[in-house]
Amino acid sequence: MALRSATHVVLVPANMTLDRQLALDDASASAVASANSADAEKKEKPASGLGGFFSALKTAAEDAGKQLDNGSNNENAPAKQTTLLTIINEVKTISNGPVPAAMFAPPADYREVKAREL
Repeated sequence: MALRSATHVVLVPANMTLDRQLALDDASASAVASANSADAEKKEKPASGLGGFFSALKTAAEDAGKQLDNGSNNENAPAKQTTLLTIINEVKTISNGPVPAAMFAPPADYREVKAREL
């Protein structure tokens, strides 16, 4: 079992083939930038879970907007592949023994919501 895995979602124009090394280079550069911005954000306010994901998405959108404002988007430039997102799964802890029954119980605030009929 892998202890760390990464899934890269890369958008490739129809007339191109995937350049794996370019995708990995983009992901590495993005990871460094994300780590730097994450360090800055930790000082301000800790964000985790879905809130952290949306915060990172907002930051990426703002950065893309700044690049467009700076004129880095040339309409005559050829299309290129772009890494949309990278998902990293990492095992943090491993324990030996039976799984507690509480892990299979629904949360205390769980409630069933009946679907409305149309």
